Amino acid sequence: VATVPAGPWPHFVPTSSETATATSANGGYPASNAVDGNVTTLWHSQFSPVHDPLPVSLTIDLGSAQTVTGLTYQPRLDGDITGTITGYTVAVSSDGVTFTQVGSAGTWTQDALLKSVQIAPVSARYVRLTATAAANGYASAAEVAVAVQPQPGT
Repeated sequence: VATVPAGPWPHFVPTSSETATATSANGGYPASNAVDGNVTTLWHSQFSPVHDPLPVSLTIDLGSAQTVTGLTYQPRLDGDITGTITGYTVAVSSDGVTFTQVGSAGTWTQDALLKSVQIAPVSARYVRLTATAAANGYASAAEVAVAVQPQPGT
């Protein structure tokens, strides 16, 4: 009996190695909440005193260059759909300054289920998820996890 599912098994960057920044964050809902390993906290784009319009980006620093293969996005789980990302792009960078979009722009359903996107393996230290469409015109995330090819010995 096989104990490992067929196909590639996701390997995620440990949250302890990651930091995050965003082009917009409301007080009490910092970008760091999207990579803290806790689905009860969340990052949310600014809604007070002003509403920052989309697009809004969340950039994750992996701490070192890795071979990125995709990401998962967990929308907020508090029963509110505001900020659930429904349109997105993913871009990567080695220096945190120049980003290159990987894959096509995509869409996700507007619900609280875990979302994912797979990309062709690419070496990067920074991964940027940009919300191009989202519920009520805001962006939010309970967690964003970056999938990578395992380093030898992990």
